[in-house]
Order: sequence, then structure tokens, then C-alpha cells
Amino acid sequence: MADKRRFFDRDRDSRSDNNNSSYGNNSDTGSRHSLASNKGHGHGGGSTTSEFDEPINSRLFILCGRNVSEEELRAAFDKFGLIKELWIVKDRNTGESKGVAYITYSKTSEAAVAMEEMNGKFIGNNAKSLKVLIANSRDQGSRREMNEEERLLRLFIIVPKSMSESDLKDHFTQFGDIERCNIVRERNTKESKGYAYVTFHRISHAAKAYEGCDRSFKPKFADPRPQKQHGDDRYSSAHGSTTGP
Repeated sequence: MADKRRFFDRDRDSRSDNNNSSYGNNSDTGSRHSLASNKGHGHGGGSTTSEFDEPINSRLFILCGRNVSEEELRAAFDKFGLIKELWIVKDRNTGESKGVAYITYSKTSEAAVAMEEMNGKFIGNNAKSLKVLIANSRDQGSRREMNEEERLLRLFIIVPKSMSESDLKDHFTQFGDIERCNIVRERNTKESKGYAYVTFHRISHAAKAYEGCDRSFKPKFADPRPQKQHGDDRYSSAHGSTTGP
């Protein structure tokens, strides 16, 4: 525990590099409202404000029905946090809604809670329930893997080599129920490699841990594990996360 405290103190001011995220390109126009610019509605392509979302996983992709208005969406989703941008995708030629919307929050956890609370709910006079997802990153495009949810539930973190699984779990349990806590170790010596994975049962709990855990852990959302690949654990400094155990 003493080593744990020294590790926390050493890197107290460090901040993790966000794995920036946005959804795939869309050629249709859209009606969007950004609080950051405070300029009301605008028109543009599928890229909303910048090449990447900031913070990571803060943007929702919503199948909402063509009759749902921006006002109805804002009224339903505003209670979960600060909405930075709300964008309804419209047909380029007719200007009619395509029944798809994007909402960007100021925090990763706000988007996660909104997704959990609003997925499957009804708003306005729409006869169909909402389908609410965390928007894919641009390099992922519109394709989703079978284990897509794993990328939102599992954190990759840096740990002192003397830290135990129980110490690690003690810190992260404050954010929610943990499914698995695993420190990656050398195959032969069983010594810690200095990094670990923490998997939560709920996406909102993982998001709150990502935001609220001690900064010395340098948390990142881990890449989903390949479904048809089995091999040694690998750490990629370029991406800041690995497939893991």
C-alpha cells in the first residue's frame, strides 16, 4: 500500500491521452445546435465539429424516427448532462429528417448514463422506441463487432509492479460493480508487467472510473479482444491499449 501511495503521488498531475472518437462519415446534411458556438442551427456534412470527439465516447448515435424534433430530443436528453451539440441528419435533397440524430455531451459518463437510461424508451409521438448507442470512432466506421460493448466496459491502466489485484479492485470498486480485475503478468516469473485491465458490468460505471480514478493509472478504454485470435498479451504504446487477456 505504501508503494501504491508513492505511485499516486509521483504522477498526481499526469493526464491520460484520450483515444479520440467520432462516428463514421455521413453524406447527408443535418440540423445541429452547438452550445459551444452559440450560433443556433447550421448545415454541413457528417463531420460535426472536429475530426475527433472530445472527450472520448461522449457522442450518442440515436435512431429516433423521422417525426422526432430537436426540441423533443433535447427535452428528453438534457437531464443527463450538458449537451454540447445536437444534430439531426437530414436528406440532402428533401431536407427531411432521416430518423437519425447525434448528441454530444461534455463528459463521457454523461453520454453513458443517457444511453443506458434512454435506449428503448419512447419520446414524442413516435411509435418506435429509441435505439441509443455510443457513436463509433471514425476509423471504425459504421461496422460494429459482436463484442463491441466490451470496448466501453473495459479499461486499460498502468499500475506499479508491486500492486496486487485486491489493491487495484479496492480503488475501482468505488465507481461500480467490477466483473473482472486482472494484472497482466510474465508467463514464467508471474511478475507484473506494469499494466492491467478492469472490466465493469455497466458502461456508465466504466465511464465514471475513466474520469474519476487516480490519474497515475493513465486510464484508456481497451480495444475489444479479437474473437478468433488467441495469443500472448501485447502492449501497444502507439494505441495506448491492447487486446489483453
